[in-house]
Order: sequence, then structure tokens, then C-alpha cells
Amino acid sequence: MIAYTTLINAQDMQAFLRDTKNGYYLCGRGRWTSGLERAYDFKSIERAIKHAEKNRLQGVELIVASGDPPHITALSDEILHPVKHSLTRSYD
Repeated sequence: MIAYTTLINAQDMQAFLRDTKNGYYLCGRGRWTSGLERAYDFKSIERAIKHAEKNRLQGVELIVASGDPPHITALSDEILHPVKHSLTRSYD
């Protein structure tokens, strides 16, 4: 389990949305870029999730970068679409 409060409160944290099929990052207004340096930084996990939900983005994952040099972590798309995953799973 990731300590989300630590990530959310980190001052040097960056949050991005990345297309899971082609690896491109959202850079704003429906445009996508292959370079992380041109990607839109949501500044928080919460803002990135809200944007993905509001715009009904599918097939994206949350990318979190922090530190210097940056450590990049891809968070599961279950964070962006928790209801979808809970409805499609079957348990024994």
C-alpha cells in the first residue's frame, strides 16, 4: 500500500496522466506528448484524478514524479477507475 498522504503533501511532487497504449503524456486541451518535460503537471494526485474523471479519460494511468533526480512511479489505473475494477472482478 502506498502512503498517499505522503505523496499528496510532497512539495516537489509532480502528477501526470499517461496513455497506457502509446505512452504519451497529457499536455493540455486534448493534446498529448511523448516527452515528460512537455506534459501537464497537475501538481497533486487529487487534481489528476479529478481531471481524468471529469473528462472520462479511459486507458490512462497516473504518473507521480518526486525528488531530484526525479523518481517516477506509475500508479495503477484502479486509482482512476475504482468502481469499474470492483464491478469487473470475480472472487472465489
